[in-house]
Amino acid sequence: MQMYASCAARDQQTATDRLLACVADIDKWMSSNRFKLNADKTEFIWLGTRQQLAKVTVLPLLVKDQIITPLDKVRDLGVIIDGELTMERHVRNVVRSCFYQLRQLRSVRRSLTVEARRTLATAFVATRVDYCNAVFYGVSTQVNRRLQMVLNALLRFFVTSSIGCQCLSEYSSRWHPPLMTVSTALGQPTSRTYARR
Repeated sequence: MQMYASCAARDQQTATDRLLACVADIDKWMSSNRFKLNADKTEFIWLGTRQQLAKVTVLPLLVKDQIITPLDKVRDLGVIIDGELTMERHVRNVVRSCFYQLRQLRSVRRSLTVEARRTLATAFVATRVDYCNAVFYGVSTQVNRRLQMVLNALLRFFVTSSIGCQCLSEYSSRWHPPLMTVSTALGQPTSRTYARR
């Protein structure tokens, strides 16, 4: 269950009261239907710009006799969301995971057919970059470069054949959120960044 409330920093107490009232109503409904609200697993985060968050007084909340301290990051459907929505922590996690998988694949690369390489790389690397990729829209250039490094490494994994280059060019050209594409010029990875409007 997720709840959101939008407010100005000066109205944080009103928004907090509304959220707590909503949690109380949900708890009442759940109890009447023989469900239990697990307050131990409840997380709370303030979202905003650095300047907005500086104006917020971070106070713990009381939910069903449990003290809930606001966090600086939460995980939602596998996506790590930080308070400023920079997505840096999530991208760091994705990049680390992708490079780990690429290292594992490189150790068996010579014993795989091109088709097997393509299937395994897509299953273990490309799907991690693609998962919930809409959250990458509008991220900073620095965060975008880290994702591009994964795609370039994936290209180098395939570069031993023209089939691999075609496969990755097709993949990277449909990978829109950071608005980057990877192309090959004489087998060397290059990247172009398109400006956002």
